[in-house]
Amino acid sequence: MNYRKQLIELAERFAAARKLSEARIANLAGRDGRFFTRMREGKGCKVDTMLSTIQFFSNHWPTDAVWPAEIKRPAPSESAA
Repeated sequence: MNYRKQLIELAERFAAARKLSEARIANLAGRDGRFFTRMREGKGCKVDTMLSTIQFFSNHWPTDAVWPAEIKRPAPSESAA
């Protein structure tokens, strides 16, 4: 699974679990509201942006949601607690 699909999958699951729009999630992750739309359009992002966005998801993942098995989850950072 390429990184765009990983980010989109995480955004979709997070949005469903938290009842938030993907634009709002992008803002919470420190991105602009069109971030996930651009990923769907095939546009890219820097490696640091991808890693920090995945880290955001890991730090804030809902306890009742299942992390996708095909995506490696980084350990939540201590500062997120």
